[in-house]
Amino acid sequence: MTTPVFQEIPFSRYRVGADDLLRLTSDRTVIHGLIEVDMTDVLHTIHEYEQRTGDDISVVAFIAHCLGAALEENKRIQAFRVGGKLIVYDDVDVNIMIERESDEGKIVAQHVLRQTNRRGVLELCAEIRHAQHTPLDRGRMLHLLRLYATLPTFIRRPLMRLILRNPDRFKAMGGTTGITSVGMFGEGAGWGIPVVPVAVMLTLGGMAQKPAVVDGRIEIRDLLCVTVSFDHAITDGAPAARFTARLKQLIESGCGLDVCRTVIPAEADSDTVSKLLATSSP
Repeated sequence: MTTPVFQEIPFSRYRVGADDLLRLTSDRTVIHGLIEVDMTDVLHTIHEYEQRTGDDISVVAFIAHCLGAALEENKRIQAFRVGGKLIVYDDVDVNIMIERESDEGKIVAQHVLRQTNRRGVLELCAEIRHAQHTPLDRGRMLHLLRLYATLPTFIRRPLMRLILRNPDRFKAMGGTTGITSVGMFGEGAGWGIPVVPVAVMLTLGGMAQKPAVVDGRIEIRDLLCVTVSFDHAITDGAPAARFTARLKQLIESGCGLDVCRTVIPAEADSDTVSKLLATSSP
């Protein structure tokens, strides 16, 4: 009998906490809504802005801003359940995943965008860019993650349960809501069905050009597949549907992108561009 050929690779210590979190929250009663969002006008605005300024606009930052705006109108959607009561925070802290350098090479690590309901798209973009270019080898939180990974499972899991039962700790470590993206790794349409550790979460799937009806005409549009997931113990179907419709409206209308439509003279220098954009920020 031929001996199978294989490699033995250590499980990343940066994934230990995420693995425990997902295992301990996998029993949530989750409902998923699969929608298509027309990104044609949004992508056109972003492209024009990038052509004028040379700066990139993160689609994840833009959608995080829209998610913050939608939750600002109904914060109960992102509530934490503690026994017979719900804890509803004023801040909308969005947990996203960013590829960063570490001592193990490139890894995907979480990053929390704080107060997205009170911050502009460009500010969120700048924060994401800074995080992407900051090696994951420093900071108190990283030290705690490494320490946590050294603990045996029978200690780690009860410790994680304690964190999950305390909304303040959970918010500090993982935010109040989340966005994950599975469409960046392939082409074409497609939805993702996630494990959902929070009360509401977006999964950005694939994007494809499809025919759609616009003002009574059939046009080819850029449609993004988005899965909106809710903890059914907190949100019923009707409010979930209204929230999803509102979120779709905010995204398709380019919520927060007014700053990107600012007219900038072709002869303007970098200082003038910065001042124009600053005065247009929300």
